[in-house]
Amino acid sequence: MIIGLVHEGDSVSYMAISFVYQAFGIAAVDVKEDGTLDNSRDFFRFESPTPAPLIIGVNCASSGLRVGDIMKRDPTYVDPFVINKRNPKPAKKAPEGHVGVSSGERRYIYTLMAGTNPSAADPATQAAMIGANCLARKAAGFDKVIVCTIPSRADGILADFDAAYMRPLNAILRDAKWQAASGVDYCCDLAADARWGGVGAATNTMYFGDRVHPLESLHALVAPVYRATVNKARAALATETEQ
Repeated sequence: MIIGLVHEGDSVSYMAISFVYQAFGIAAVDVKEDGTLDNSRDFFRFESPTPAPLIIGVNCASSGLRVGDIMKRDPTYVDPFVINKRNPKPAKKAPEGHVGVSSGERRYIYTLMAGTNPSAADPATQAAMIGANCLARKAAGFDKVIVCTIPSRADGILADFDAAYMRPLNAILRDAKWQAASGVDYCCDLAADARWGGVGAATNTMYFGDRVHPLESLHALVAPVYRATVNKARAALATETEQ
């Protein structure tokens, strides 16, 4: 069995997840505007074989994306990766991520970090949209779905973004009942640390360059959290395959 890792989100997670993919030892591949992979990069770098080998990391995150945008484009933007995922022979066309894979069952993990660009100012409405998108990805065939909490933002996009929006939204995303109803297998709690997930944290120039986007100093700190959560999903898939 081999595992593909597909991430979706906005520019905040684009920068962070690209950094994390490097930590995994796989190259993060961008997706072009037409939905095809940027094949100018080498994205078939194998990581260690345990708990289950990762073969591809695809970063579908784009600057300015809101959950509503993600929901509209994911059926054609990320779902093709799970087409014929259990076909032992590589696909000739879509999804391009299968090119070069000669054998073995495939499993796919979908991770989503969205909400720093609000589709709705109400946290509950925002969470409902995130949940709907996660359910849709499960229905499309992704084997494990991971949702990430969001960090602080202090550029004034919403009045009192952190206290009135970020904190209650993250509380919903962490809730086990919400996760079960939304098809979410794991919450990657990137905002658990108050240094970047607390009220007003984005004003700290040690971690944020423009009160929105994380700097590499922050990438290095959240990378182990993301990696550990993905590895939980990988271990679960390996166990499920053995049964």
